[in-house]
Amino acid sequence: ITKGCDCLPNATSALPSRAGQLALAWVLAQGDDVAAIPGTKRIKYLDENLGAASVQLGPEDLKEIDAVLAQVEVMLSLY
Repeated sequence: ITKGCDCLPNATSALPSRAGQLALAWVLAQGDDVAAIPGTKRIKYLDENLGAASVQLGPEDLKEIDAVLAQVEVMLSLY
């Protein structure tokens, strides 16, 4: 998702064009027991982040995003 919406070739035009907003909308769509905790230093990005709450991702959107995420190798190192 962080690469932007261009990684979702079949995405509808209703999806946000900003990767951060799409990522937050996806997190919010995961259920009521999941909370997004974005951080920013600029009002511009705060407004963008708040806009994610109004993005409605449908079942097909979520399915496509999940398919893209399944192809991403996650690497984590602690300290």
